[in-house]
Amino acid sequence: MPEFTSFDLAFKSLPDQVAQQILEDNIEVISETDWSTISAQSIFDIKNENFVGKPVKIIATITSLSDPMPYELPDNTRITIFSIKLQDREGISIACLNILYDGFKDVINAYQNRGCFLIFCGTVLSIVDPDGGGYVFYIHEIQERITTDDLIGIRPDPEERVAKIYMKHVVKKNGIVTYIKQELVKNLGIKGLKSAKELDKCIDFMILQSFSDGMDEKNSMKLHSLVIGAPNVGKKLLTLIARILNPVSEEVTCVDGKITTAVMVGDVKWGMAGEYLIRVICQELRAAYYVSRISMSSDKPGKKY
Repeated sequence: MPEFTSFDLAFKSLPDQVAQQILEDNIEVISETDWSTISAQSIFDIKNENFVGKPVKIIATITSLSDPMPYELPDNTRITIFSIKLQDREGISIACLNILYDGFKDVINAYQNRGCFLIFCGTVLSIVDPDGGGYVFYIHEIQERITTDDLIGIRPDPEERVAKIYMKHVVKKNGIVTYIKQELVKNLGIKGLKSAKELDKCIDFMILQSFSDGMDEKNSMKLHSLVIGAPNVGKKLLTLIARILNPVSEEVTCVDGKITTAVMVGDVKWGMAGEYLIRVICQELRAAYYVSRISMSSDKPGKKY
């Protein structure tokens, strides 16, 4: 009997014949994909017909793991399988098709209780079922090493769109910072900055904060901010800008056990709409800035930039 694979298990687990056909038609492409060329997506984004059957990579943690379950093969032998559920950094979850215990047990056992993020490679499939359909994830491969590009979400730019924007504005004084601010103001629909000087300065600071990094001897050079103000003056807007410009971040809510000795707490809400409009372009411009700075440093050893 031929070896029973994860594809065979997933195929037989699908209750939707259309989904079965899509998986069968695309499994060869998925198996041969060079995952280093694929950008990580959010779970919210991949729950979309545009991603069904295509190679997809997500960064997520395992939030639910079933007990090992027996599965009977056509020759009456049995193997062990289990199901998992994933959640990404935005808190969005997706259920996965059953996977083989022997194929993934080592990485699952190593990370299931640690809350670590892993890279899950595969594809998304849609299921139409009167009793409850939706989108599920087929896991082809799990990678333990997450790169900086994966975390930031930098996407391939074959047309050099970002590079052209960077080169256009980098020659101007504060050109990159000015461009990012203009994009933030335009796409977030911010009005009346001329009469809101404090908010205007705070937006400038949030941009500068996103560029700050490095160490001075033992001290972090990262800029920090504490925003205090009455309701409806733009504090949540600044939180949103900070999230756009700093993709690797965490929100702390006002609940028991999360209030620090310095009373550094937050009470913010995560919104999906609008935020992705400018996140990628700002992050890629920052990445281009860092690359150019590293290049300059390598050309002139000993000089700090």
